[in-house]
Amino acid sequence: KELENALTIAKSTKDDETKLGKFGLGMKSACSTLGKSFTIITSKIDSKFEYTAQYDEDKWLGDKSLDWTNFEVEKTEKSNKSNGTIIIISKLKIPLYPNQTSKFKKRYGIRYGPHLQNKQIRLRINSRPCEAIIPIIQKDSKKEIDIKLPSGNRIVGWVGLLEKRSIKGDYGIHLFKNGRLINAFTPFGFSRHP
Repeated sequence: KELENALTIAKSTKDDETKLGKFGLGMKSACSTLGKSFTIITSKIDSKFEYTAQYDEDKWLGDKSLDWTNFEVEKTEKSNKSNGTIIIISKLKIPLYPNQTSKFKKRYGIRYGPHLQNKQIRLRINSRPCEAIIPIIQKDSKKEIDIKLPSGNRIVGWVGLLEKRSIKGDYGIHLFKNGRLINAFTPFGFSRHP
């Protein structure tokens, strides 16, 4: 049921405006932006079964009977004790060129750094593991912030100076909402200048 909900467009479970939706557009739009086909294989820790669903853009565009509420979920017995979710994206829409894999690994290492570091997820790009990239901060430069907004909401977190400077744009503020990185290296409150 959770896999069906995850594949249904905009089936959000937001309790209020301050929370991100659990089942909205994120996974579907991210996967279909990267490739024309994706497969999801998922299993809970206490389940004897795993569930598989596939999306293929060409097939779905060519068959009028298919939509985001009409898809097959295949249930099979687990072959091992593993659990979690695997998403395989294929028929890539983006051109691949040398060094692109390293750029993806860096981008996703930053975006999913805390999750990779805490072993909440494993991420592979072209079968190579993606490592967490966590900013190294200058000693004694870290300052906590807690700003109350007129709406009553708060901006909390910290700021600090990077130990290693960057002229390539790897500086700014990482913006998070409910523990999820929304934007990395945002020039928030200052303009980009060497």
